[in-house]
Amino acid sequence: MKKLILFSAFMLFTLLASAQVKFGVRGGFSSANVDADNINFINSNMDTSAIGIADVKGGYHIGLFLQGQIGKFFIQPEVLFNSNRADFTLRNLADPDGREEILKEHYQYLDIPVMMGLKLGALRLQGGPVGHLYLDSSSDLFEIEGYRQKFEKMTYGWQTGVGLDIWNVALDVKYEGNFTKFGDHLAIGDQEFKFDDAPSRWIFSLGIAF
Repeated sequence: MKKLILFSAFMLFTLLASAQVKFGVRGGFSSANVDADNINFINSNMDTSAIGIADVKGGYHIGLFLQGQIGKFFIQPEVLFNSNRADFTLRNLADPDGREEILKEHYQYLDIPVMMGLKLGALRLQGGPVGHLYLDSSSDLFEIEGYRQKFEKMTYGWQTGVGLDIWNVALDVKYEGNFTKFGDHLAIGDQEFKFDDAPSRWIFSLGIAF
C-alpha cells in the first residue's frame, strides 16, 4: 500500500506538469458499517465481561482537493479532516439482570485519499488508495480498569465511486474499505481486541472548485 501511494504521488507530479489543474474545498458526511460479535474478557473483579459494538455513527469531513486532468484521465488527491463516533456496549456476564452500559468514543483522522480514473463529460469514475493519519480521540472506555488505547499512527484502505462536476461544483459518492479490523486499538490488561470485521463506509461530499 505504501508503494501504491508513492506511485500515485509520482503520477500526480508528472500529471500536474502538463495537466489542467483545479483546486477546491470539500466537505460532507459518511455512514459507517461494522458488524461484529461481542468479545469477552476478565475484569478487575475476576468476573467475565463482554464488550461489543452498539453502533458506529459515521461522521463528517472537511478539507481540500486538487484535480489534474489530461484528456479523459484525471488524478485527484485530497486532504480531509475526518471525525467519527462509535458506541460500545459493556456488560458483566455475571450480572443476572444482564444490564448493559453504553460507552462512547470519538476519534479524528486526517484522511489522504488519492483518486484516479476517467472523466466522461461531467461524470467521473474513480478509485484509489487512502491513508488515515491518526490525530486524536476521547473515550468513555477509560472507565474500564486496565483499558488503554493503541491507535496506529497510519492505517490504509481503498475507495471507489463516482463523481459529478457541474461548473465549479463537485459531487462525490464513494465506498471505502479498510485493511485493519475495527477495534484494533482496544486493549484491556494484557488482552488486545480486534473485532471480526474491517470497517467500511459510504462517503458523500460536496466540493467547490476555484
